[in-house]
Amino acid sequence: MYLVSVLSLGFAALVFLAGWLLTDWPAWLQVAVGAPLIALVSLVALPVSRGVWAALEYYTDVKTGEAHRTDYEERAFER
Repeated sequence: MYLVSVLSLGFAALVFLAGWLLTDWPAWLQVAVGAPLIALVSLVALPVSRGVWAALEYYTDVKTGEAHRTDYEERAFER
């Protein structure tokens, strides 16, 4: 979620700057074009960022040996 937030906010800033610097459109038209574009990019980026996050989590678990542990049920009640 954090990754897609950062990506979406960065993309929104780029869309805003591009609309402001490269066009002479009125503000309502920039919002009418930019908002759906930003929403679409955010919706596409969400599953990708979740996949990247899951892959990183799995990679770190494999690297530390945690992915191959079988005593999770026993450890849950140790406290």
